Amino acid sequence: MVCCGTVVPAAPDAWITALRLYGTLSLAELAGPAIRLAREGFPAHASLAGLSARYARYLRRYAENARIWLPGGDPIREGQHFVQPDLAATLQFLADEDRAASARGGREAGLMAARAAFYTGDIGQAIARHMQAEGGWLDEMDMA
Repeated sequence: MVCCGTVVPAAPDAWITALRLYGTLSLAELAGPAIRLAREGFPAHASLAGLSARYARYLRRYAENARIWLPGGDPIREGQHFVQPDLAATLQFLADEDRAASARGGREAGLMAARAAFYTGDIGQAIARHMQAEGGWLDEMDMA
């Protein structure tokens, strides 16, 4: 049995809560630059390269982590072009959900649709399935 400490990802809820309480833009508007950087990539900075090297032995334990953080089997080098297409696709999906629901019901509806897509929709279900397949404890109820 694999035992790993994990928590329900809180960042999307934190972003959406901050936008609801203090923002005026949509999630789709704010996510645009992050989507572009994740899709097109950027030169890895020293901190990112250092983390990839420092945690390489742990990252190798899981194929998906290694694929992202150890491209070609090696830690990311400073200046190396770093691309995260899966992150881009996830953020794009949230932005699309936000746009579609906003068009029907306004800004608040868009934010709530993006939150639902992450925690109880396709993304949350995929996270739960992956965790279960890897022997983790996080499930769909936790995500919800």
